[in-house]
Amino acid sequence: MKALGFLTAIAVLGPSVAPGQTPGQTFRAERDARPIVASTRMQLRAAVDAARVKLGTRIVLSLLLKNVSSALVTVGDSRPEYDYDLTLTDGSGKELPRTALGDQLFRHEYSILHSDSHDLEPGQETKAEIEITRIYQVTQPGTYYMRAVFHAIWSDLPGESKPVDESKRPTEKAFSNPIQFTVVP
Repeated sequence: MKALGFLTAIAVLGPSVAPGQTPGQTFRAERDARPIVASTRMQLRAAVDAARVKLGTRIVLSLLLKNVSSALVTVGDSRPEYDYDLTLTDGSGKELPRTALGDQLFRHEYSILHSDSHDLEPGQETKAEIEITRIYQVTQPGTYYMRAVFHAIWSDLPGESKPVDESKRPTEKAFSNPIQFTVVP
């Protein structure tokens, strides 16, 4: 039952950041009806340093994004906090309260000072780390469940060779494995 609550909680994810955004531009994402496509080209693996952490210490999520396709994949790259959506729930499946930064990230209200893209060759990996405790208020001991989503995979509609209207471009996302960790007093 706990897993069902966790999966329900991670099903509702924030909107994607639009590719091609001008560096330094303040961005407010609007929720739209673009299709979300689970990536078959990219694999996302997530892990925390320890399965048991002491309350009040930093909790860091390590992420490994790998091109598992046979072709080049272009991915966005600004800052891990902007490129990944995180969902952290307690044992009952309830999402934890976010910090001020977490709320800002969830609403996609921030200034991007540097935005870039890079190509990943087949089999190539890129690593990132995000401090969970900067995004979520982890104030109680307990067992927690986390999932990350990489939302900066650039994709075109199947069969299209020319640029498409951004409002019709699918949002391709790579979903991580679920992570479980325990916070102790």
